[in-house]
Amino acid sequence: MKQFEVPQYIDIEGKILGPLTMRQTLIVAFAAGAVFLLRFVLETYLLIPVGIGLGLLALSLAFIKVNHMTLGDFVMAFLQYMLFPRLYVWKKKGVKREQEVYVKKKVKGDAGLIEPSLEAAEDKLRAYAQQQDTDQ
Repeated sequence: MKQFEVPQYIDIEGKILGPLTMRQTLIVAFAAGAVFLLRFVLETYLLIPVGIGLGLLALSLAFIKVNHMTLGDFVMAFLQYMLFPRLYVWKKKGVKREQEVYVKKKVKGDAGLIEPSLEAAEDKLRAYAQQQDTDQ
């Protein structure tokens, strides 16, 4: 029977330019190109701090890793965590929900809003408590 070689280390990026990966090469090249173009736009006293700042940003994005994540991925995950809601609700697929009783909420100027009635919610809570008491 013919044996096949199983690829290993598939999560490691390949090196294309010396010790640099494709992502690192593109980040450093983009920053170098931006500094080169800024040379024609900015005066020397502005170009030096802007160039140093852009170079440090590019080098940090290319080479720094935090918890096995690139710095760019880490910053994006942090921003998503801070900006988007963090409430995750599990909903089982294939289970039909009980029909809820809704009443129209009377709001001046917007009669289309709908919310569950308090009585319906209390009835559902009582039924759930009764079910939990009898299941034991």
